Amino acid sequence: MRPIVGALKFFFRVTVPRPWSTLQALRLPKSNTLPHVLLPERCWELIAATQTLHLQVVFRAMYTCGLRGVDVRHLRPQDVDADRMMLRICTTKGNFQREVPLPQMTLQRLRAYWRTRDQVVQNMRLKIASLARFETKSIWEVKVALVTRCFYLLVVTYSQLAFI
Repeated sequence: MRPIVGALKFFFRVTVPRPWSTLQALRLPKSNTLPHVLLPERCWELIAATQTLHLQVVFRAMYTCGLRGVDVRHLRPQDVDADRMMLRICTTKGNFQREVPLPQMTLQRLRAYWRTRDQVVQNMRLKIASLARFETKSIWEVKVALVTRCFYLLVVTYSQLAFI
């Protein structure tokens, strides 16, 4: 409700400046409710209920390492220190670098995800390179054929990975 009131106030003060006495009197009470905290068992149930390996890895890293979604999205294999079981977070809020402990199971899932992701990318590169032998009359036909074929290959490759 608070964003709606703020948008109305902005609209009538800045966009369409009109004197509206009700606008000054309109105040919403602050809510002092605590956030809902899930039990650890429930968090693991939610992680296990995800269908794709990608989302399982993202949720597991967020939960076990205490990361934000942006931090997980920017993770690279170079950020993992497997000897010390630490994870380096380089692109954090405020541009600070930090290291967090990395559980063994999260490390295994990250490795499995990166392995399958690299296989998919390599397969796509090989299949796209094999398509470069097209003999067509226009650049447009080549682009349409490549985009169509790449989309098809992407769907087939991910559907095969889903059944592994």
